[in-house]
Amino acid sequence: MPVCIQAIDALKDGDANREIPMPFDGERDGKPFQVTWRGQTTAPAWAIAEHAHLDAWLMISDGDLYWDEEDE
Repeated sequence: MPVCIQAIDALKDGDANREIPMPFDGERDGKPFQVTWRGQTTAPAWAIAEHAHLDAWLMISDGDLYWDEEDE
């Protein structure tokens, strides 16, 4: 899954907030269907890793995917 690979790469680079483009997922009602995250066509790497449970590939604990509001 390219989205997950991009998220893993971003997290390994220390860039948890990197925006990853969300994919089109086939067709619905004859039109391309855009996957979104909170209404956006991109999602931060940390959100993708959390949703897809990628911590096993990152060798980090789940809590390390989060950050304080002050870190933004």
